[in-house]
Amino acid sequence: MVRLFWILFFIISTTSCSTTQVKLISVGDILDVTALENQHGKFFENPSALELLLYVNGMTAKDVARASIEKIDLQCLTEGRVAYVADISGMPNIISHLVAVPRMRDYPYPIWLDYDGASTKQLPVKEGNVSVIDIEQGKITNMEFISEESILTKRLISRCGKGINRN
Repeated sequence: MVRLFWILFFIISTTSCSTTQVKLISVGDILDVTALENQHGKFFENPSALELLLYVNGMTAKDVARASIEKIDLQCLTEGRVAYVADISGMPNIISHLVAVPRMRDYPYPIWLDYDGASTKQLPVKEGNVSVIDIEQGKITNMEFISEESILTKRLISRCGKGINRN
């Protein structure tokens, strides 16, 4: 049932099409995350603390990110040094409010949600990859796509440390 939920979540959230050409962010740009809201309805409180943003767009990338997050010290996510971001603007409101977001509340870390697509439309996406964006003082310093759990886990452990009682 949980697997079906995530499949529906990402199918619905990635099927919306836009005919407007959007300029993607690039190194040197300032990244504004203040409009993002987590699954508990709280806005991103300390954007100056943000060092790394993980953006997933699809089931494969979500699986890689979640598997890696399970192996790290979650404090870096709860403190806002690392942000895990999902665009749920393509999901019907009734599904997001009655099913998806309530299920996300069970996770022990914040998932930053873009309800209208405005905050994530400029984020780079590569199918099957986690978009990993390094940030210093609000500016993007590096962007890469990671498809392998072991590589993403190493990046996250170097930033967050290994989780207690986690492999």
